Amino acid sequence: MKSSKWGALVLIPVLILSLAACDKTGQPGELPWLSGEFYDTTAMVLAEYHVWHGLPSHSVAFSSIPGNHRPYDSRDPEVVVRHIREAKARGISGFVVNWYGPKAGTANDEDREFMDLATAELFKQAEVLNFSVALLYDEGTVSSAESDPALYEARVKSDLSYAERYFASSAYLRINDRPALFFFPYGTVNPFLDWAAVRNHLSVPVTLMDKDPNPLEPEYDAQFDGFYAWVTATNGQWHPDGLEWGREYMEWYYSVMRSEAYAGKVTVGGVWPGFDDSFAPWSANRFMARAGNATHDQLLSMAETNNVNYILVGTWNDFEEGTDIEYGVKMLVYMEKTDPQLLIRSTPVLVVWDTDVESAALQVYRDGQLLYDQQHGPGTYLSLTPGNLYELKLWVPGSATPLSKWVKIRRNDPVPDVVPVEVD
Repeated sequence: MKSSKWGALVLIPVLILSLAACDKTGQPGELPWLSGEFYDTTAMVLAEYHVWHGLPSHSVAFSSIPGNHRPYDSRDPEVVVRHIREAKARGISGFVVNWYGPKAGTANDEDREFMDLATAELFKQAEVLNFSVALLYDEGTVSSAESDPALYEARVKSDLSYAERYFASSAYLRINDRPALFFFPYGTVNPFLDWAAVRNHLSVPVTLMDKDPNPLEPEYDAQFDGFYAWVTATNGQWHPDGLEWGREYMEWYYSVMRSEAYAGKVTVGGVWPGFDDSFAPWSANRFMARAGNATHDQLLSMAETNNVNYILVGTWNDFEEGTDIEYGVKMLVYMEKTDPQLLIRSTPVLVVWDTDVESAALQVYRDGQLLYDQQHGPGTYLSLTPGNLYELKLWVPGSATPLSKWVKIRRNDPVPDVVPVEVD
C-alpha cells in the first residue's frame, strides 16, 4: 500500500500496557516475550493484516540468510491459528486483511490467487476461534490487473462481487449490522471509480470505509459510512530523525470526525508503532521512530481520549515497511522464539529470554566475527550498527547448544531513558 491525502504512503502497527496477557475469554496467553503488551481499552481493537508471506514478491525483508527468505507461509493453517490466538491474547479482536481480489486471468494472478487462498484460510480459522475479520480492498491490485483505466471500475465490481462469499462468514466484522468493507485508495486509481455505483452493484448492503475524510469534497465523502486513519507523517513531512510521528495529522483527523458534517459517520482511530521503508523495494527513505513504545502509546492515548469505538493498528505483520507488531511493539528479540530465525529490527534491540534463567552468556557476531561476549540477565538493550546483519547467541547455563537469532538492523531508534550496551 502506498498513498495518502497527507503525502506519500505509510503503514504501521501496535501496543503495550499492563502485565500478563490473556485472551477475550480470560484464558492466559502463553506470550512471555510480550509481557506487558496488552490492549486494555473499551474500543474494539483491530490490526491490519498481510497475507502475502510466502510469495517471492514479498521476501525482501527476510532475504539475508539462505533458507530464511520468508518468516512463514500465510496459507498455513498452523500459522493462521497462531496469529489469531496471539492477537486475542493481546486484546486484539480482529484482523482487517489487505486483500487484492481473486484469481481472474489478470497480470498479477499469482499474487492474487495466493493471497485469496490465505484469506480464505484466515476466515475458516476465525470462524472456529471466535475472531473477527474484515476485508481491506487494496486499489493497488486494480492498476496491476488492468492497464486501461476505463476498465478499473469493472474490475472493482467483479472483485467485490466475489468478496460477498466472505461477507457471509460468521467471522466477518459487522459495523452497524452490515459487513464492514474497508478500501485503501490510490491516487492513480480512485478518480476512475464511482463508489456509489460499486456499492449499488453489490447484492448486500455494506458499511463502506474510506481512508481519511476530505471536508473539501463533501459530496464525495457522503458516499461513505465512515473513515479510518492510517500511518502518516503530518503534511507528508517525514523527518530524517524519525521524530515526526503524525500528532498533528491525528489531531486534524479527530477534529474533522467530531464535526457536525461527519455526525453519524463511523470513526476508526489510528495507532501505529512507527514506520521504516528502508528495506522495501519502493523505499522513499521514510522513517518514523518507535522510540521504544512511545509513538504507539501516544497514539493509543489519543484514540482513547477521543472515545472511538474502533481502533485500527497498522500493522500486524508488514515487515517491509517496519509497521509490524507481531513480534512486539518494542524492538525486542526473544531468544527462545524460533519463528522466524531472522528478525528485522532497529537499534537498540531489547534481548530477552526465560526469566527463570537469571544470567547467561550473550554473544554477538557479525560476518562470523565475535564482537561481544558478556554475562547478562534477561532484558538487555544492545546498541548495534544499522545496515548490518548480526547473529546473537545465548549460552544458557547447563546447555551445550546456544539459543540463536539473526537480527537485521534498520536504523538508529533511541529509546527514552535507556542507555544501551555498546557492541561495536
